[in-house]
Amino acid sequence: MEDFPALSSRENGPDPEKTPGSTTLQDILQAITASQEVLEGKPDSLATNMRLLHDGHRRLADWVTTTENTLKEISQSLTTVTDKLHDLETNVKELERRAEDSENRARRNNVSIIGFTEYIEGWDMVGYLEL
Repeated sequence: MEDFPALSSRENGPDPEKTPGSTTLQDILQAITASQEVLEGKPDSLATNMRLLHDGHRRLADWVTTTENTLKEISQSLTTVTDKLHDLETNVKELERRAEDSENRARRNNVSIIGFTEYIEGWDMVGYLEL
């Protein structure tokens, strides 16, 4: 032991409490005890944080599920509205065609009276009907 002065007893070597920057066993023990106290409080804190994270994750998952369901409903509604719009466009085109056909027929001077021979009235139909 004498070859290693640091391992010798206190009486043979320098006093560690008087040496600047030296650490005694008492200091090390106090540091370990303080670390244990800090670490003993950590699991509760970690468990609380984990619980908070889990609750936050659950709320986010619920929100995502609700949002997905809402998007599905909106998508289905959009499909329904698109189909109705297509049907209405088809109806409007048919009604426009009918209206144009009616306008064209109204512009023609082709009144036909059933039961009369064609061109029997000549050029003056009103005069012929007054007779």
